[in-house]
Formats: sequence, structure tokens, C-alpha cells
Amino acid sequence: MHAASSPTVLCASSDKDLKTKLVSVAEPSGEIGPLATFDRPRIILQHSPDDKTIYFSSLTYEGPGSIFQWDVAAVKETALAPHERGEEVFAPSPDGKWLVWVKQRDLLVRPMSGGQWKTLTSEFDGMGRQVVVSPDSNWVLYHDPSPTGEDWLSRVPIAGGKPERLGEFPRDCESGYFSMSPDGRQIVTTCFGQPKGEQYGEVWVMENYVPSATN
Repeated sequence: MHAASSPTVLCASSDKDLKTKLVSVAEPSGEIGPLATFDRPRIILQHSPDDKTIYFSSLTYEGPGSIFQWDVAAVKETALAPHERGEEVFAPSPDGKWLVWVKQRDLLVRPMSGGQWKTLTSEFDGMGRQVVVSPDSNWVLYHDPSPTGEDWLSRVPIAGGKPERLGEFPRDCESGYFSMSPDGRQIVTTCFGQPKGEQYGEVWVMENYVPSATN
């Protein structure tokens, strides 16, 4: 994962599922710098635009939480949500104010600092990890397969409102991840799974999904 404000790649590697090491790799020199070591395996989920905060997703049901916020300057870790077995999919907003949670067919949001979860839509039928909050932190975008077989990129206001379909999705994949460009014009998605007996793994770039003029 590229850091936002410098030519640096952030990497996390797990040591026999006991520890996870966070390192930086400078470009173009390739110089490696250790940043932190954490208990138990985890992956980098997202980082803030100013590179001061890194979010991790847990890869185990052990430990204090399922998503963690790492303050780089303070060298401090905060568990943002407890474990919910089978419901461990989260998406933080870039401004650090909101945390989105995928719970079965519900897409929920609450303040990052805590509080009650609010339902954004109860008709979510998409891929759990293919969810991302837009760079302006105003929208939640997600892969939304329909009951009739079409695959869409949809969005819903993080403040609450009616979901909107933005355009067709390139693949009927079972799972994957989203990442948005800082200007919100490009979405990189990984798609992998085995629908209809086909094993595959792909990376797509989706561009210029322009909202309707009424919004």
C-alpha cells in the first residue's frame, strides 16, 4: 500500500501468525524501515490522507478487536470495534470521523469514537469487503449484485438517504477489496472467487463514475 504524501510503500508481514511487522519501503531506493510490531496476524486496511493514521483488519478472532487504529506519531493502538464472528468487515472514512460496518444485509455507520450504529441500507446484497468511503467522506460505495443477476457499483450517503446505482460492475466476483484515488475518479478493485465453477483472480480499474445531476 502506498502512503499518501510521500514515495513510500507500507507493508505488513505476519510471522507464523504470532506477530505482524509494519515496515516502510522507500522509493526508489528500496530502503526498508521498521515502524511497529503487533500481536497476532493482521492486514493493512487503509491509511489516512496525511499518513498519520493506519487502520488494520484482524485476521483472527483472538485479541481485543476486529479493526484497529494506529496513531503513527503517538505510537498508539486503539481497537475500534469488538469481535463479531462472521461480521468482521469495516470501512473507515478518510476524515477519521466515521466507521462503516457490513453486517449481513445491513450497511451501518457510527462515529469513529463510538456510539450507536445507524443503518444506511438493509438491502445490501454485495460483496462484504468491496466497500469503501469516498475521499470526501460523504458517500459509501459498494459492489451490489441484484437478484436478477446484474452487478452494479452503488453508493449511499453516509449521512443517510436513498441508495443510488452509479454504473455496471465489471465482474460477478465472490469477494475482493476496494481502493479509491484521492480525487475520487478511479476505483481499484480486486475480484476473486469461484462462481459457476470458475477459479480466478483479477484487478480492475473503474473510472469516471459520475453521480447523477440531481444529487
